[in-house]
Amino acid sequence: MPTGVTDGLPTGVQLIGRRFDDERVLDVGQVIEDARGHLTPLDPTW
Repeated sequence: MPTGVTDGLPTGVQLIGRRFDDERVLDVGQVIEDARGHLTPLDPTW
């Protein structure tokens, strides 16, 4: 999931969970998104 931009380049993290633990992974993703705020996507023509 995206976490921001550093030196003009997009940064992100990969969330990995145990088998059948999708709900926990989504909960962690929500916590990260709430902390970082909504990130505007990069312009693809840039």
